[in-house]
Amino acid sequence: EIMKSKGCQPDIQACNAVLAAFAKSGEVSGAYRFFERIKGEYGLTPNTISYTTLMSVCEKSGDTEKIDTIFSDMSAAACQPSKVTFLTALKACKRNGRWTQALKYLSLLKSNGFEVDIKLYNAAMQSFHEKGESEQAKALYEEILAMKVVPNATTFCYLIQSFEKSKRNDWKTVFQILEQMKDQGISPDLRIYNAVVCVCETQGAWIEGAKRLTDYRRSIGDLD
Repeated sequence: EIMKSKGCQPDIQACNAVLAAFAKSGEVSGAYRFFERIKGEYGLTPNTISYTTLMSVCEKSGDTEKIDTIFSDMSAAACQPSKVTFLTALKACKRNGRWTQALKYLSLLKSNGFEVDIKLYNAAMQSFHEKGESEQAKALYEEILAMKVVPNATTFCYLIQSFEKSKRNDWKTVFQILEQMKDQGISPDLRIYNAVVCVCETQGAWIEGAKRLTDYRRSIGDLD
């Protein structure tokens, strides 16, 4: 408004800065109104940063299903998504366990010619927890290895978490995953131990699970 009072027309960079402020505060309705002003009042064409920032507002506020619509609008406007666009969309799939949508975004990511790094894979891996899709999580982990992408502690944490709500009574598999971590030279941290404990507890294997976890920690010298 100050720019307008001085006779200066805002450009898309200035408008994106305003959208970023909405993203920081999580004001979805304000962000949408301003996004429409960009196209209408200011006569500007939103760019990749504009759409991605609007998606970020929705992701941070929990209005994650709106992101799919924004992504579709972005495609309809022939605006090329960036890696950050896909990362934002993938992070949003964690809410309500929207794992099928996460896999669709991964597929689109590849078809757009992007290389999928471990940060993007980890964002997708989070989506399996809510619905207990441990088999899907294992399949994605196998893809990570097949694509020669190096998993990290976060990868294994999300993989183990996918077993917490699984109906397969497959809690013993998390100890196989711990062994795979050891083979990868990755030391478990508190997040991973907590994830293992949660899996064993929810699947009714608290006592045996606690014993196995103690034995494992002794085997890697993590317990006196």
